[in-house]
Amino acid sequence: MHVSTVTRAAQDVVEVPRPLWESLLETMDALADRAELESVRRGLEDIRHGRILTKAEFLRRHPHLRR
Repeated sequence: MHVSTVTRAAQDVVEVPRPLWESLLETMDALADRAELESVRRGLEDIRHGRILTKAEFLRRHPHLRR
């Protein structure tokens, strides 16, 4: 389990590694997009109900996505 601590900085600037910052921006964009949130909700429902494909089956159905 990862335990995080929060501290208050005395300054108004906080350094964040670029990959984390970019990930946070992408998350905020996704949360601001109702259609994207609905797509995520439907995907989670599909998983809960066993409506999933293995990677092999997915690639058989979509061969153009093979690398």
